[in-house]
Amino acid sequence: MRGPWASRARGSRTRRSVAVALGAAWMAVPTVAGAQTPGQVGAPERAGDVAVVEVTDLSRALLEGGSATEFTLRLPSGASCPGDSANDQWRVQSFVVPAADDPGTLYYGSQGPDGVGRYALYLVSTRPYVHMLTQQNDRAGQPGRISVPPPLSFGVFPPGTLQPGRYRIGIACTYLRKTAVYWDAEIDLAAAPGDAPAQLTWRVVDEPDLSRMTGSEESQRRTAFIVGGVLAAVAATLMAWQRHARSRTLASKEPS
Repeated sequence: MRGPWASRARGSRTRRSVAVALGAAWMAVPTVAGAQTPGQVGAPERAGDVAVVEVTDLSRALLEGGSATEFTLRLPSGASCPGDSANDQWRVQSFVVPAADDPGTLYYGSQGPDGVGRYALYLVSTRPYVHMLTQQNDRAGQPGRISVPPPLSFGVFPPGTLQPGRYRIGIACTYLRKTAVYWDAEIDLAAAPGDAPAQLTWRVVDEPDLSRMTGSEESQRRTAFIVGGVLAAVAATLMAWQRHARSRTLASKEPS
């Protein structure tokens, strides 16, 4: 085949090749199977630990602090709800409950888990971290990825609200208020009259092993790196084909 129709045919084949490569790039995005089927809640599952970490550096653990200390929670690699919020109606919750309580039994109201002495964690803006949305998927039935929580602190609690003792803090996925999956850590709270504003201090009971954990942000960065690398390879291939096509066109125009 010669002439412009040949160029169009080659261009069509190239576009199809690029489309296939782009599809392969998106298929390379890691996905993690949810612990349960979207829309169904069976026996609640403890899916792993959370790590209390610095807000500005998720790779640095915070092992202790006062009521005004800002922190966030880092989830294990691939932590997700069985479905997302937009398509499957899952929600992300937080909790701080006595260590003797089972986080898997919690139901969540408008301000946090039901029951006396059970609370949500609070953002530094004083809003409870409850009924939060997962990242949105393009269709139903896919795991709902959990974003890193905004800065948290214990500063919202009036002095004496949280009695000294051991507590479980963490993140949970719920469907129609019922816990399905959760991640937690144990902390020890102590009364501290000199602390402001809540007059308490806290410390993490067991130091987390951050080398075995990768937060959601880092997972997204890895995904972007993988997809970006594939797309860069596709772009390089396309540019090489275009250079080759131009060379053949120029050669065909040279006088024999």
